Amino acid sequence: MLPIKMDLTEKVAATLRELRLEYPVNGEILTAEKLSKAIGNNRAWMSQIESRRLKKIKREDIIKIYKLLHNENDDKKAEQIAEADLCSPFETRYDSDKRCDHFVNDSISEGIVSLDNLISELRDIFLDEYKKRTNSLDRNALLGTIESMISNFQSDFEHTNTIYTASISYADPEYFGEKYAKEYYKSLDDVAKNYIINLHEAFEKADTDSFLSYVRETYSDLLKDINTIDSNTSHEDMMDLVMWIDSFNRHTFTYIDRIKSGKHHKTTISLDELFNIITNLSTAFLNKLKLNYTYTIPIPTFKSSKSELDAKQLEISNAIMLIIKHISNK
Repeated sequence: MLPIKMDLTEKVAATLRELRLEYPVNGEILTAEKLSKAIGNNRAWMSQIESRRLKKIKREDIIKIYKLLHNENDDKKAEQIAEADLCSPFETRYDSDKRCDHFVNDSISEGIVSLDNLISELRDIFLDEYKKRTNSLDRNALLGTIESMISNFQSDFEHTNTIYTASISYADPEYFGEKYAKEYYKSLDDVAKNYIINLHEAFEKADTDSFLSYVRETYSDLLKDINTIDSNTSHEDMMDLVMWIDSFNRHTFTYIDRIKSGKHHKTTISLDELFNIITNLSTAFLNKLKLNYTYTIPIPTFKSSKSELDAKQLEISNAIMLIIKHISNK
């Protein structure tokens, strides 16, 4: 017999989740919310069971789940099936559809079935959300969200997995009270905003550090490549070179912004050196293409005003655009 209240271990929570996903009711795989309602609990209950936000689960609730999903009317038989699933020391699960072998060994093939069911459930969630959106702007925003998810998993599965498995607890207003539920979600908004800021800062710092570490070596190589440009140099190769100059320009002004805002970097390079690199590369390119352009605005410092920095950045950008326009028209 099951205990009156069972500890919600990882095995119990995972088994109940698998059960829900692998046993349809009237041809439908029930969502956690639908299963909760079907056995008379609040809509968030099953989700809290599967994520182990609750510490225990009642015997009567386990029996209700097994009766529903195994289509079993008898309480005792449902409890016996549950005992076989939840109390067995072996990694096995009872399968009521198999007459000869009452247990199914966990395997990669079963895992793939579970994975397919989970992906199907996720698809249904996104489809429902898409249908709720009333204009194309909101719908495209949702598509962009999904594309970002896919891109994140493809480029860095490990960290994306860590982020997405962080549990977001459901603050049920009926349990917390309307006031405290709203306060919780307001705090959650702040956490999400700070996460985005911190993520951007982590990348920008690494990107700037990388730029400062390779800029001198790359400058030497780029200058050699620019000086060897001739009639046989392809448009694509010339565009690659000018994009490097544009990258140097953007990284230099990001570096200035970061230092002015109090950020620190292990490698430091003077602005005179950085702007001379950009000027030398762009001037060499302009000369190769026989284009006339003169830099007149002084090299800024970390104390320069925003208008002074903007003017210098525009001057460099105009030189780069002149090169790009010439290459594109050839």
